[in-house]
Amino acid sequence: PSSEIPLICGDFNGHVGNKANGFHCVHGGFGYGSQNEDGLRLLEFAESHELSLLNAYFKKRAKHFDHIKKRDAMHTN
Repeated sequence: PSSEIPLICGDFNGHVGNKANGFHCVHGGFGYGSQNEDGLRLLEFAESHELSLLNAYFKKRAKHFDHIKKRDAMHTN
């Protein structure tokens, strides 16, 4: 029905980066860091299916970035 909205959730290990870089319809310009290959695939998938990456439409709090830095440091050790 037309009242249904598709929602795909998960951790795809895709870093979409902090710039829309041609994906303005799916990326709101509030990503984090730099884009990786999985992030590019995620952007392409979203664009081809007329979806948006909602997390990239909202500014993150500084507290959130501290958590990301700590998590990334744990994975590199």
